[in-house]
Amino acid sequence: VHHESFEIAFREYAGLVVPPTLCDDKNIMLEVVQRQPLVVKSMPDHWRDDRDIFRSVLKHQELPSKMLQYFSKEIRSDAELMLTIFRHQDSDLSWMGDCSERLRDDKVFFINAVDNFRSQI
Repeated sequence: VHHESFEIAFREYAGLVVPPTLCDDKNIMLEVVQRQPLVVKSMPDHWRDDRDIFRSVLKHQELPSKMLQYFSKEIRSDAELMLTIFRHQDSDLSWMGDCSERLRDDKVFFINAVDNFRSQI
């Protein structure tokens, strides 16, 4: 079921279909998100919990801030990964809204995020 929805989503975004036999190949999935990061919305769940997939998506400069919501709670709770958003994106602080609640309430994380954001200005 996940493979079918992923194929449909990828066809929409890239005009291609990833065969189900290749949907579990990490190298293929990294190539897919490097070319079309928005397809992560329809990727199988285990890829939404993958740090390499997350980092690959962040390489795109103009991602919508709501992309974070498509990743697992574990990814959204990782302070180091979340701070990479402010180091590698021309983003505002709207990304903070989709971080885990634990991080949003963490004083040190908040200060680091604001400092990283300010250094981009």
